[in-house]
Amino acid sequence: MAYATADDLATAFGQAELVDRCDLDNDGIADAAMIAGSLADAAAVTDGYLTGRYTLPLSPVPPLLRRLCCDIARWYYWGSGATERVRQGYQDAIATLRDIAAGKVELVASDAPASDADGGMAFDPGSGQTLSRARLRRTR
Repeated sequence: MAYATADDLATAFGQAELVDRCDLDNDGIADAAMIAGSLADAAAVTDGYLTGRYTLPLSPVPPLLRRLCCDIARWYYWGSGATERVRQGYQDAIATLRDIAAGKVELVASDAPASDADGGMAFDPGSGQTLSRARLRRTR
């Protein structure tokens, strides 16, 4: 299952980039199969990091995961012509996936509330510690 779509890539990086990098037959239209292949490769890499930590495929797709998959798919469709910015986006996405796999970053479902109703506190059940903004300021 792809965690991002061609529309997500176009929104993130622009339709012009997709046409520039994925128009294999020079007809002015990005090749759907190339984009789908890049997205499938990105999903496979993502699943490799998430296996054992989450029940896959994830649905709904957390927004963070969608963004990471876009960065990874971008790396694939740029291929050997990838710019430093594209390479860095890929490396950052992989680093974040490693953090997710290690439990340092938690994926939040897209339908989860984004409010600060809990007063800005978080609890990590693994550590038994409650974190607040005041406590974080003291650790600086």
